[in-house]
Amino acid sequence: MNLKFVDPPSAPPPLSAEYRNLAIVPADRRLLVIAGQIGNLMDGSIVEGLEAQYEQALANINAIVASEGGNSADIARITIFLAETPTEIERIMEANKKIGD
Repeated sequence: MNLKFVDPPSAPPPLSAEYRNLAIVPADRRLLVIAGQIGNLMDGSIVEGLEAQYEQALANINAIVASEGGNSADIARITIFLAETPTEIERIMEANKKIGD
């Protein structure tokens, strides 16, 4: 899709190199707005554990984008809300890396 990620000089820079302040969607592309996702499987069951739920929610997002012909490179932004602090932060970080592959 060739999203353009930028940090406008008129706004403060991000605190981390992990993200950018602005993602520009090309005019000739569709914009999908996806409902909030949880760590559930196709049968409705929810996987066990925060990290597994996080990974499954990301997989669900990828599946929804793929259903419209896109891939993880087409995702401009994901907002995450966690109900507890992860005990395996490395697993969360690894899942974050996969979303951009």
